[in-house]
Amino acid sequence: MFINSNTDEKAEYPLVSENGLWYYVQNDQQDYQTLPTSEIVPMIQRLTNTAIYELMHARMGHPGEKAMLCLHNITDGVPKLKKPPLFRCATCTYVNLTKRAITQQALLEQASLLQPSPFASTSDVLQETGSHSDKASSSNSLLPGQMFHMDMGFVQGTKYGHRDEDGHLVTSLDGYNSYLVIVDRATRYTWVFLCKTKVPQITTIAHFLKLHGTKQNVIRKIRTDGGGELYGSHAFQQAVRDAGFLVEPTASDASFQNGIAERPNRTFGNMMRSLLHAAGLGPEYWSWALIHAAYLKKKRLPHSAIPITPSLPGNR
Repeated sequence: MFINSNTDEKAEYPLVSENGLWYYVQNDQQDYQTLPTSEIVPMIQRLTNTAIYELMHARMGHPGEKAMLCLHNITDGVPKLKKPPLFRCATCTYVNLTKRAITQQALLEQASLLQPSPFASTSDVLQETGSHSDKASSSNSLLPGQMFHMDMGFVQGTKYGHRDEDGHLVTSLDGYNSYLVIVDRATRYTWVFLCKTKVPQITTIAHFLKLHGTKQNVIRKIRTDGGGELYGSHAFQQAVRDAGFLVEPTASDASFQNGIAERPNRTFGNMMRSLLHAAGLGPEYWSWALIHAAYLKKKRLPHSAIPITPSLPGNR
């Protein structure tokens, strides 16, 4: 049914399904098999290459061009895609204009904390502090479930927010205001847990470490920043020790040392804004957009550090 937004007029199209495709019956009769072929109109038509690219780009949460080019290699049902020369996504343009850009000066300020050699060039410094350092790390020598990166993310829309009965800030319709990101260092598989307060979900974290932590006799670590949400929580540190893990906090003002968990905050933020803007939904629906973005990121999109989608560590 289609409804005119300016009037009360309505248009209904009775559809029938056959082999996964939908057809429109012109004379409103449901038993379309007894009708002549001329009265059955197929509703599915071939899309242009530009339309296919735009459709897949929107379905996958508006990923970058690099991810779109290799999407057909890792996701079933996706054809080989090539960005049309004049294609420009209106949603991506809007999101890029509203997010805060990370400048080269900010990267240099972070790099100064490492005190590099005075003979190092600017490009060398940026490679040491940027995402390239994660790719060149010793992730391949780690076992799945041996090292996890954790970080808390907080979401607050500009048009929605209120306090619940306990005084906690609520920024989504289903009562959440933050989330916990956990990334496996070896496989880059990412988990997202919605939270209602800044207090970490100790029971959830303990169960997670028991379920996904490696069972082999190796040194197991959890890296997080030195903030009060995780590292500053005595209950969190106790739960980690009980699970047989060591807490590895980052240095002060050095969030790039936990970039594997910090980077998804920016990625999920962009994907949430893109999904909500394209769907015409307000910021109060961010929790649903986040869960869908996490699904796309770990099940349908390639990770920048590996040529495939991340794999679930499981019990090893």
